[in-house]
Amino acid sequence: MNIAILAVRYFYPHKGYLEYYLARELAKLDNDVTVFTFKQGKEISQQMIDNFRVVYIPPVAKIHCCHNFGIRTASKIIKIIEENSPEVIHCQMLFDQLPLLLMRYQHRFNYKIVGNLLTQEYFLDNTIQKIGFRLVKTLVKRYVKHKTSLFFAKTKELEELLIGVFGISPRNIHIIPLGVDPDLFKFSQKARYQIRDSLGLSDEDIVVVYSGKITPIKKLEILIEAIAPIIKENKNVNLLIIGEGEMSYLMYLKGLISRLRISKNVIFHHAVHRTLLPEFYSASDIAVWPGLSSISIVEAASTNLPVIFRATPAEIYAIENKNGFVFEQGDKDGLRKYLNILVHNEDLRKEMGCRSRLLVEQKLTWKSIANRYLNSYMQIPNS
Repeated sequence: MNIAILAVRYFYPHKGYLEYYLARELAKLDNDVTVFTFKQGKEISQQMIDNFRVVYIPPVAKIHCCHNFGIRTASKIIKIIEENSPEVIHCQMLFDQLPLLLMRYQHRFNYKIVGNLLTQEYFLDNTIQKIGFRLVKTLVKRYVKHKTSLFFAKTKELEELLIGVFGISPRNIHIIPLGVDPDLFKFSQKARYQIRDSLGLSDEDIVVVYSGKITPIKKLEILIEAIAPIIKENKNVNLLIIGEGEMSYLMYLKGLISRLRISKNVIFHHAVHRTLLPEFYSASDIAVWPGLSSISIVEAASTNLPVIFRATPAEIYAIENKNGFVFEQGDKDGLRKYLNILVHNEDLRKEMGCRSRLLVEQKLTWKSIANRYLNSYMQIPNS
């Protein structure tokens, strides 16, 4: 099958996002795959990565995270589409300029359009965001859903959101979660000893880890406030925060840690390359994400960790094997309760960690995820 994937924004093979792994695994299944993405430059360029083609489009402007291009570039994109003759165009976001352009030419080239409406959560904190969301809803209801053969949702809860908010028919929605590379993200006893030694941690220490951006939307202050009483009660409990971000927020967190008098038990570590994250997860005992969700949740699960994260429709699949807990947004007492349970029960930590790995092996490898997408493409009826 000839498949085009619209990454829409920038394409980062090293970060483990869906666009890369889906393209790679589909190419392994003998499909002709092209990824369209954006890259600064003057002209459209192409290169081969892992047996699939990547087309880089130079944007002329970026408006609210959406990249835009001119008429000349649009005509070149259409020419590439005509030359490649894709049967399916998979859009990671269905209402950016690139998907909307290709919707216009759908009948001319006779391809099917599929994709996601929700790749992340919507935050409606101000008037501009609310107006933007209303415009998106109008665009989807009046145009996008009539051009799209199939919509994808990560969970049943997100499917219900698509139905309720955008008016999508349930028969046009397939539920497919995100995946993980189990060969990269796996537990290593050797790495556990080495990383703990480098961080000054002993075998008796219990390590709670967070990895990702250090920004207010990640709500790390909730995690710090939740774990502080536990650390004061048990000096072997440590919090490891891996990542980089906004300096003002980082300084706020460090000030909070100082006021709570837990500085000796909190380790800030700079961001590490994704291929090194399994080593840090191996050195940890519990993984927590208190704010905006992340692909790191399933990666930590693949490394035999129990996971705790804020209740969200987007990620609930990550604990469907009873391998973790969720707490309500902003509920530091609820988070503290689950941290306490796992901190004081080593057997439960190990059992949940095994359940995490089993969930990945049975349902969440990128190979199995790619097969599910391919089966969905093949089920689309001809016009």
